Amino acid sequence: MAAEKRRLETSPTDRSANPRRTARLKGKLKDRLIGKTRLPQWQHEISSAGRVWYCVDKADRIVWITKVALTHPRETG
Repeated sequence: MAAEKRRLETSPTDRSANPRRTARLKGKLKDRLIGKTRLPQWQHEISSAGRVWYCVDKADRIVWITKVALTHPRETG
């Protein structure tokens, strides 16, 4: 998890290292309301089934972790 934390701190939307592991969520999950701001929601695959979902607030330079799942999230089908 230390590598994931570092990635989220430095380049949360960078897909160049492994484009299949990091992606914007789609459909009703594509964004999330954080406070009064609607932010794009991303997913990073940390294992074959484990996922971290997060929103990036570029203006305030904050990454909001919205879900950590050790099994494949049902919401994504």
